[in-house]
Amino acid sequence: MIYTQLPPTYKYDTLAEAIYEREIEMWHYDFDRTNFEHILTGLPECEYRTNMEKRLFDTVAMMAQSEKTMAALWAQVDDKEAYEAAVIRTTEKRAADKLKEKK
Repeated sequence: MIYTQLPPTYKYDTLAEAIYEREIEMWHYDFDRTNFEHILTGLPECEYRTNMEKRLFDTVAMMAQSEKTMAALWAQVDDKEAYEAAVIRTTEKRAADKLKEKK
């Protein structure tokens, strides 16, 4: 398909934002995983332990899905310089948007 209104930077800006969002997502899953592992240390068999074990299992499963999504996103980065420029643009845009929110 020929896109007539999207700028040439659109692909990499979209990839940069998507990768940024997945990094946040993965960071939070890893944070939760660590917390659940610490909670489970020395915890006796009980309903709370069962609940924490399920939450840990679910979190690890979600991390695996996020890693697959991240790999799919990285597979689309075929121009490292274009991607790096997009990271700069999208980082600057997020900072500007944050400033607007404060006003």
